[in-house]
Amino acid sequence: MLCVTDYMFRKGFTLTELILVVAIILILALMTPPIYNSFTLRSDLQTVVSSGAQSLRRAQILSQAVMGDESWGVRFQTSTVVIFRGLSFILRDPSFDETINFSSELSVTGTLEFVFEKFSGRALSLGTTTFTNLSGESSTLEVNSKGTVFY
Repeated sequence: MLCVTDYMFRKGFTLTELILVVAIILILALMTPPIYNSFTLRSDLQTVVSSGAQSLRRAQILSQAVMGDESWGVRFQTSTVVIFRGLSFILRDPSFDETINFSSELSVTGTLEFVFEKFSGRALSLGTTTFTNLSGESSTLEVNSKGTVFY
C-alpha cells in the first residue's frame, strides 16, 4: 500500500518531464541559427557603412592636407573599399592604395567613386552609395558638394 510519505521521497523524473525538456531544448536550438544569421547580416551592413564613411573622411583629410600634392578619393568595389591618390581610380598610383575588405555578401550600388579637391576638401564627385545585405536590408552613404558625408 502506497502512502503519502512514499510518494514524497521518490527521486527522478518521469518520461513526460524528460520529453518536455528535450522538446524545449530542441526548439531553442532550431531558432538560434536564423536569429544569429540575421544579426550577423545586420552587423556586417553597419560595419561596412561605418568603414565607408571613415574612408571618405580620411580621403577628404588627406586631400585637405595635400598629401603627395594630389587629390584623394575612395572607390567602393564588390568586397573592398579603396582609398586612392589621384583624380580617378583608373589613373591612380596603386602603391598608395589603402584597402579595407568587407563581407562579399553585401552588394554595392550607386556612386562607386568619390574624389576630394586639394586644399578645400570639396567633393569633385557627388552622390549616394547604397549597401544591401542578403536579407534585403540596405543603408546609404551620401556625399554632398561640400564634402560632407551623411549615413
